[in-house]
Amino acid sequence: MTAIKCQRCSRITWNAAVCNYCGRIVCEHCIKSVKKVKRKDIGKLYICKDCWSNLEKRKLFRNGIPLIVGIPQLEKGKK
Repeated sequence: MTAIKCQRCSRITWNAAVCNYCGRIVCEHCIKSVKKVKRKDIGKLYICKDCWSNLEKRKLFRNGIPLIVGIPQLEKGKK
C-alpha cells in the first residue's frame, strides 16, 4: 500500500477515503462523517468537510443516498 495525497488539504496519508458527494480522495482529518448503509454495493458513505457545509449534500447524506455511485473505494492494505 502506498501513501496517498489528500486532495483537500494536501497531507500525505495512509488512511484515505473517497467522498461520495464530491469524488475527492480525502484523509481522515478531512472526513466529517461516516455512515453505514444497508445496501451491500455501497457499504459506507463518506462525506468531507466541504460537502458537509452544503445543505443539499448533507440532507442526502443523512437520508443515506449517495450523490456519486460507483466510486471505487480505496483498498485497505492487508499484512
